[in-house]
Amino acid sequence: LQQFRAIRRAVRSAGLPVRIHAGAELFCDSDVLDTVQEKKVLTLAGSRYLLMEFPFDLDGAAISAAFEAFSKLGVVPVAAHPERYDSVQQSPDLLSGWFRQGFGIQLNKDSILGRLGRHARETALWALDHGFVHVVASDAHGTRARTADLQEVFQWIAGHYSPEYASLLLEENPRHILQDTLFRPA
Repeated sequence: LQQFRAIRRAVRSAGLPVRIHAGAELFCDSDVLDTVQEKKVLTLAGSRYLLMEFPFDLDGAAISAAFEAFSKLGVVPVAAHPERYDSVQQSPDLLSGWFRQGFGIQLNKDSILGRLGRHARETALWALDHGFVHVVASDAHGTRARTADLQEVFQWIAGHYSPEYASLLLEENPRHILQDTLFRPA
């Protein structure tokens, strides 16, 4: 958190018109439940929302069990790019169950735009078609590929679904994370 605070101070002193919030994508392995119980993880912007990533080949039942265990600890699990998980691609109805249980579903923009393979795109579009998505995010890894720019995916969702749906997934529900209030479903 020291590095985060230093970056936030630098942004403020430079007069940049942005607000930076701490958060991380938690890779879920066998020791992760203890880490959360000991409150050694960063939730998204200090909220109850915890962004969780799983091995792409992990069984859907194991992911479901992890979500249930984490929710008992008072956090709202948010599935990071579940459209890329083998189990979800084989059985997209997993998303509907997680969604109905109140777990967050966050899709990657590049999955929607077809940049992460046909199966990821088909699964992402299935989730969008059925309204089982809370947030669309960048999963940014750099400034050249997998960037933080969300304008293209906003326009794509607005054009293929509606501007209101795009706003919900890319503006309103992310704001709910920052405010630590409940997501609004589609």
